Amino acid sequence: MLQRWFLDHPRSVGETYFEHQRMAFGFSARLLAAACACLVHGLMPSLFERTASGVVTKLHERMVVHRLASNSFGNQILEELAPSATKSHEASSPNAAATDCSNFAADQHRWRVT
Repeated sequence: MLQRWFLDHPRSVGETYFEHQRMAFGFSARLLAAACACLVHGLMPSLFERTASGVVTKLHERMVVHRLASNSFGNQILEELAPSATKSHEASSPNAAATDCSNFAADQHRWRVT
C-alpha cells in the first residue's frame, strides 16, 4: 500500500521519490507565481499579458514532452502528437523526437493563444 502511494508514480515517470518531490515543489512554485500574475492581470490587463500562458507552456514541455520521450509508452504518445517527429528520428535519440513534438505543441499553442 505504501509503495503504491509513494513509489509507483515517481517510478512510472523515471524518478525517485525525492526527485519527484523536488520537481513537484518546483512546479507548484511556478504555478503559484503564474496564479499571482493572473490575479494582477485581472486587475490591470496591461500587466502580465502572457506570463501565465508562458509558464504553463514551459511546464507542459518540461513535464509531459520530456518525460514521454524517456519511456516506451511515450513514443506512442509522441507518434500521435507529431507523427513526423518520431518517424524522422527512429534511429536518433528520443530527445530529438521530443524536441520536434515540443515545437509542434508550441506551434499549436501559438495558433490558439494570441
